[in-house]
Amino acid sequence: EIRFLLSPELIAARVFAERLGDRDTLLIVGAERFSRHTGYAGTFKFDGPFEDEAARRPDGGLCTTVTAMDALSFDDYGSQFRESNL
Repeated sequence: EIRFLLSPELIAARVFAERLGDRDTLLIVGAERFSRHTGYAGTFKFDGPFEDEAARRPDGGLCTTVTAMDALSFDDYGSQFRESNL
């Protein structure tokens, strides 16, 4: 979620992606980061612009890949590590 705030095009990508199932992931290639931040959750805040120095492909796109997935909720902490849930 933080990465989506730092790279606004990731938010737009959600409009074009299907709803993810429990075992689905979404790979987004070429996302550029525009912001620095500090903190997390309740202390999260903008900390200025960020100059993304990631390597670029010949077409000018960034050589970055973001993997997005929905988190699953487990009542029992240990059950998330069972082979059937991986």
